[in-house]
This record gives sequence, structure tokens and C-alpha cells, in this order.
Amino acid sequence: MSYTYEKVYVNDAYPSVTAKQANENFDEGNPGFTRETKFFCNKNCSAEISCANYTVDFKDDRNKNKRAPYFVNRKQNPHDKNCSRWELLRERRRGQRKQQTFYNQEGNKYVIEFLPGEGLLPSVSIPTHTTTNEAGSTANLSNSTKTKSSSSLSPQNRTKHLHDLKEIIDLFEEYQDGNKYIELFDKNREKIKFSDIFEEIAWGKGKSTNVSNLSKIYYGQAHASNKDGYIVVTFSGPISLGIHKAFVQFNIYENDCNNNGMEEFYKLLSQLANDFDSDKFKRESYFTLYYEGTFTINETKYKTFININQPEFKFILDHIHVTPN
Repeated sequence: MSYTYEKVYVNDAYPSVTAKQANENFDEGNPGFTRETKFFCNKNCSAEISCANYTVDFKDDRNKNKRAPYFVNRKQNPHDKNCSRWELLRERRRGQRKQQTFYNQEGNKYVIEFLPGEGLLPSVSIPTHTTTNEAGSTANLSNSTKTKSSSSLSPQNRTKHLHDLKEIIDLFEEYQDGNKYIELFDKNREKIKFSDIFEEIAWGKGKSTNVSNLSKIYYGQAHASNKDGYIVVTFSGPISLGIHKAFVQFNIYENDCNNNGMEEFYKLLSQLANDFDSDKFKRESYFTLYYEGTFTINETKYKTFININQPEFKFILDHIHVTPN
């Protein structure tokens, strides 16, 4: 999981710093920011937070393609019982209402456009609404905005579709990191859990995942490798589907990304692929891959493949998301 923190606590002199500020302070030689400096969730929580690329000199042209610094709970440290981060977030969301492609937010309640066994049932809403109700009401939201099928998205709307998929994934990663105040309901307003929507693909020596192959969001560790004009993305752990077992991999083509407003996504994948191709043993060479959909079996004379179930390569872009470790 890779929930990112906007600001963290260093000490009373630096009670709230961003990853960018931490990197700049280190670069300037501030004695409060050394290689030994530790970052914490907040003043009343001892959960140590990692700062990726904290010591990278971004003025050096050799580092211009490295990812910007970010805070992440890389060690998956538990939060203290008196940690105020999630309670403050709960209070900040109280009365907030937001209408998205994949959910309607009513404070800390999220009505997901999802039905068990059918998966996410998205429509691209135009526009997305965010309002704050000072009285804290959680009345039902009316879904009166115009919609259109996601299968015929223009590049601009495809980017929006992916942004909305990212938002529900961000919510999941926030929950995984410790926010238990989030309440989920399906399209029929029946209470559900994140495990109804998300299914993990395990990785590690000897591990394999017998997937349900229901329409869900599948996630797990993955890596990427650069090829000429495309990138190969592979889940690190194999899956079993019926009697078949295989590693799931697929190609992301640079031209498809360029033609669909996904240049930044391809750039991120390329950076991750460069990391993997240069050092397969570094944690930063891997990432969490999310795939929304199902899988299919393809057999040849010599080998059986388990592939993601999408009709054309370009539609893969609508159904995947990555978060760096």
C-alpha cells in the first residue's frame, strides 16, 4: 500500500512539513534535516513515516527524471491509539458532499457505484460536484447529472475516468493505512466492505492467489520493464484460474498513452521500469498495481496465458492504476 501523507511531524521546530520542504531543507544543509532525521505521522503519533527521494539532489541533471519526494508509511508502522490524524480527517469531512464517477460522498459515508458480483458500474458524470453542508446533513444525493458510457471516452474524459478510479483507490489506501471511520455502501445502499471491491494478488516465494475472477479491483506488487516503444507490466505474484496458473502481464504502448492524454502516466511507468531494469532488488523498483476487471485464459499450442480481460490494448488504460512504493 502506498497512501501518501501531505505533511508530517519532525519536531516542535518543524511540526508540519511537506516532502518537498524536507528535501529542500536537506539540500540546503539545514541541521534539522540530515540522513538521520526521522519523520512521524504527527506530534501525538509515533508511527514513523518514510520520505522517498528525501536526499536526492534535484538540481543535478542526472536526477531530473526521478520522482518528486513523497511521504509514505513504507514500514507499515501502526498508528498510536491517540493518533489524531484520522479523527481530524473525519471531522473535516463531516458535512462534505461529493459526487464522483465511482461514488457519492456523504461526510464519511461513501455510496459506491458497485454491486457484488457485478463490480463497479461507472458512468462519467459531467460535472463532478463537491459541496460542504455546514449543518452536517447526510441526506441522499440526487444523481441528476448527465452521463455517458466510459467505453467511448475522449482523451480528456478518459483522463477524468482514471482520476476517478484513482480517488477510490486513494480511499482504499487511506483505509489500509489506518482510517477506520470510512463507511461503505453499495449502489443499493447495502453496507459493504473494501474487501467486497478489492482483492489482493499475493507475492513472495511459494505464494499464489486463487482469484475469484469476479469483477473487482485486483491489486498487488508489480514491476515494469522498458521495451522499444512499450513497457511490459507484470504482477509479481502468480494467479490461479481454474487448473491454470500463470503470471499476469500486459503491454502499455507509448503511442496509446500519447493519443489518450496519458503522457504523464507513461512517464511514471518508464521511471519505474528504469528503476527495475537497473536494480531488481531495490524496493523502489516495485509498485502496487491495481487492475479493475476480470481475467481470461488464452491457450496456444505450447503455453497457456492468463491475461486481463480487455478487448483491445488501448482499453487497458481505463482499468489500471499504479502507486509507487
